[in-house]
Amino acid sequence: MKKIKMLVSAGLIIAACLSSNTAFAAGNTLDIDSVLDNAVQSSVTIKSIDISIQKSQNSYNKAVKDASDYDSQLDKGVSDDAQKLQLMQSRDDAPAIQKNAIYQSTNKKEVAKNGVNFNIYQQYTALLDAKDTLDTEQKRLNNAEADYKKVQLQLDMGMASKEDLLTKQSAYLAEKAKFNSVKRQYDLQTMQLNKLIGVSIETKYDILLKDKITDNPYIRNYNDYLNDALKNRAEILNDQDTIKLKQFEFLTIKGVYPYNTQDEYKNGQFYINDAQNTLENDKIEISIEIDGLYNDLQNKSKQLESKKRNVEFTQKDYNEALQKYNLGIMSKMDLDSKSVVLQDAQNSLKALERDIWVAQTKLNYACGIGADTSKLSSGN
Repeated sequence: MKKIKMLVSAGLIIAACLSSNTAFAAGNTLDIDSVLDNAVQSSVTIKSIDISIQKSQNSYNKAVKDASDYDSQLDKGVSDDAQKLQLMQSRDDAPAIQKNAIYQSTNKKEVAKNGVNFNIYQQYTALLDAKDTLDTEQKRLNNAEADYKKVQLQLDMGMASKEDLLTKQSAYLAEKAKFNSVKRQYDLQTMQLNKLIGVSIETKYDILLKDKITDNPYIRNYNDYLNDALKNRAEILNDQDTIKLKQFEFLTIKGVYPYNTQDEYKNGQFYINDAQNTLENDKIEISIEIDGLYNDLQNKSKQLESKKRNVEFTQKDYNEALQKYNLGIMSKMDLDSKSVVLQDAQNSLKALERDIWVAQTKLNYACGIGADTSKLSSGN
């Protein structure tokens, strides 16, 4: 009989484990860094940019091929200045315009790649936060269930009232509802990430392989960040190339209209000035952006010590509780409550460290070629 009871108990434990695992039934391990290339390749935005680059390349090839025809017409002599300018622009400027378009779209593609990566990283850190919250709520639910079952036993032994049971039951059901809400949020975060990385939204993960945290951020001098941005950003690179294009086009104009009193000459100079103004405006916009990102990183980093001290305090409190439990002067449920408080503090610290990692990553992208294609001219 004793052996039969042991077998039944073992069966119940296995069934409970299987039931518990069903809630987190998993598909696989997620290594977020390994899925970035596939996400980039499947990006609709990047595919669209590739099409634009190919179109510009085709136009460039045609412009180069047609240049000899325009050159032949000019060799025959053209008396009308407007017609002569048009032929020279078709011969000289058209290939340069397409080269500029290829250059700008190529830079835009790199920005789009960074944008895909950053969006995935940002969503992944949100999923990590959601998983930590879910794990903590699972502990709270387990504690509430154990407390409820304890009162059920006490009621059977006449050590608790029905009112006590109803109170614990209400607390258990409330915690169960909260757990289910947190679980739905975790599932939603998972689906949103799956959409970004281009897999079935129903995909589940039992292990999130890599955390993204910065527990001791290295923050450079503000001017270092700004100088890098003003040197590397796609807006700056594209503006500079556009200025060169407008200067090249102006040389064509001056070949036919050499005097600064002529309207054509003035128009050519205007487009150079306009391109230079665009560059200066973009420098201002980038400076404002870097200032905001830098301050955000600084502010988040300043909160680290407070969060770390809170974890140290709650860890000490838990260690003391563990000693009391080992000495038999504290219940398992009270110890479990302390464990939840500690996990809350740890989750809060990790969430901040992930926020810092995201802030630092965003700043680094902003000091490189960029990560937001909306900041680039729609014509590029």
